[in-house]
Amino acid sequence: MIQLAQITPAGTMFSSFYFFPPVRLCDFVAGVLLGLVWHRRQCAELAIRQATIHQATLNEIGAILFLIGCACLWIWLAPTPRESYAVSWAGAYLPPFLLFIWVFACGRGLLSKVLSTRPLVYLGEISFGIYMMHVPIMTFLGYSELGRTLMSWGLKTMGWYGRTLVISLATIVVSAACYHLYEMPLRDWLRRKLSIRKAVVPLAEVPVPVVESVSPYRIVSRAA
Repeated sequence: MIQLAQITPAGTMFSSFYFFPPVRLCDFVAGVLLGLVWHRRQCAELAIRQATIHQATLNEIGAILFLIGCACLWIWLAPTPRESYAVSWAGAYLPPFLLFIWVFACGRGLLSKVLSTRPLVYLGEISFGIYMMHVPIMTFLGYSELGRTLMSWGLKTMGWYGRTLVISLATIVVSAACYHLYEMPLRDWLRRKLSIRKAVVPLAEVPVPVVESVSPYRIVSRAA
């Protein structure tokens, strides 16, 4: 990893390959494999159920500290802070992130319970829109007159915190609109079109077995 960080050039070429979809495919595959292991877990279920809230909270704090420690290690090993991103080529970030996701997916600690509250869950649902829209929103706010007015108001009232608040609120509002007006309708449409439905046989065509009626008087007479 040290050699990789030293020989990988920072700049345009690295940025282009870093965001190249096949390079990022390992992230997707790792997430899919983790999901399969999670849904088929059997040995881990007993340990998860037996873990107390105190133990689970310590596990969550440990996962966070481990992730922060790995990030600091990558920055320290890189010749320059910009070249610390070179660890992405080796996938060195995957183990701490997978551990982080696994620990918090258990949902037993206090931190995961806070993250499970309704407002934060909703932010997670619209997070794809936040990821996709934050750069266009910042560009719009920087070049449009309305955006410059809002940014100036934020700077005058709360300084740089106000500017960040304006960008964050605008991004959340636009992402929520995209989620309800575009993502959800498109998802429902795709489910209707791509779902495989079994053919339903009309009731009139279903053969009904004929059962011979037996008189109760005959049953009584036979028993006698």
